Amino acid sequence: MSDTSTVLPRPSVTAGSALAALALCVIASAAPEEPVLTRDHANQRDWTVRMEIRIRPAQLRVARTTTLPPELRIFLDSFEFYFPLLDSSAMHDAYRDRVKSELRIDTRPVVQPPLLAAPMRVESGYQGLSHVLVWSVGAVETSDVWFLADIPTTCWETRIDERRARALDWPRAEWSPEMALCLQPQAYIEAADPVVRELTGRWAGPEPLARPPYDLAKRLAAEVINFYNVTESDASSQARGPFLGQTSAVIFPGLYVNGAAVAARAGRGPPADLACLLTAVWRAAGIPARLVVGVDVRRALEERFPAMRIWCEFFLPRQPAREPNAPPDSFPVIKPTDGEWIPVDITRQKQFSSRAPPQNQRWQFFGHNEEFDFVAPVAFHFIPPKDCVNLGPPGLWGWMPVPANPVADAEMRVQVFETPRRGDDPPRKPRP
Repeated sequence: MSDTSTVLPRPSVTAGSALAALALCVIASAAPEEPVLTRDHANQRDWTVRMEIRIRPAQLRVARTTTLPPELRIFLDSFEFYFPLLDSSAMHDAYRDRVKSELRIDTRPVVQPPLLAAPMRVESGYQGLSHVLVWSVGAVETSDVWFLADIPTTCWETRIDERRARALDWPRAEWSPEMALCLQPQAYIEAADPVVRELTGRWAGPEPLARPPYDLAKRLAAEVINFYNVTESDASSQARGPFLGQTSAVIFPGLYVNGAAVAARAGRGPPADLACLLTAVWRAAGIPARLVVGVDVRRALEERFPAMRIWCEFFLPRQPAREPNAPPDSFPVIKPTDGEWIPVDITRQKQFSSRAPPQNQRWQFFGHNEEFDFVAPVAFHFIPPKDCVNLGPPGLWGWMPVPANPVADAEMRVQVFETPRRGDDPPRKPRP
């Protein structure tokens, strides 16, 4: 296991061979290499994901003879509402300048003081290179907090050149701060958990960096597939109704996820935990990784229910160029531009085959993916990477209410539709 502040040389036989390899890497870095992962422009689609989060007072479950109050309200001195924003992933581009978001109180848009305590803003610098949309709201008395966002994206199928990917070795360099964040624990990705680290050490061996990064990532993915069994559904739902023992509605409050630490101990559970465990194991082995939560467009259109899909990406680095004025004894820094993210749809791979395929052959969902043009990413986390809470299971959003978290229900709704083409959109590449 490597520390985020350490240099990342692959162990070599002699100092001379290490210097020769370093010289070759520096020479190679002078000319940018073609990526090993490519987006298939013959198979791309434009989707707009409409996310709705509604927070309402918890409806009382009482006997019919009980008199209900005429109105249930939420009283807050202030609150901040958080929702993820992405620029891109390995298989999609989002258009932050075209995102339309709105926060409503009792169905009225919050657009000016006194309700809007501060302008809506975007915060950056979080794990996975993600951003967070922040709404700051003043004192409210309401029966309905309603957040809406339309997120336009372009999604591609992906292809991987495994021969070239396997040829890439660990660079002799240090991780930049933003890349080092992708090695740290976060909610549901407990990379420092002792059981997660014990499994990683068992699967990767005492010197994980002795393997090239692509081979190490694939070996660990195979071990996680063989270790973990999916036995639960991917969604969490709850019944809500005004009377005891009677359900008037079933709402979708969020995703069913326990996290990597639980998955490492149980070896079974919901699909989300499979992706959590693989992401945590990669990080524990020294591979920057991130979780991706998206909408499975085909399922969403067929089932008319929020069909979420969860997969992972790991960072495949290249030798970065040395800064012109850097001290001669310093190491170059690996930035996000010094490599590429490789997507691994681990849940679909598990559905495709209960056992991992041989590592020397191409996997259908390891880099190569013929379904990603029908998947629209939304977040790199289950809850925003801030000091926040939510109501019930994780649903991608979060908030910080003052004075306290009220007794309320939260419901997440997801719609997907094809994005109309605009005149200023770049031309699509023709299909072969």
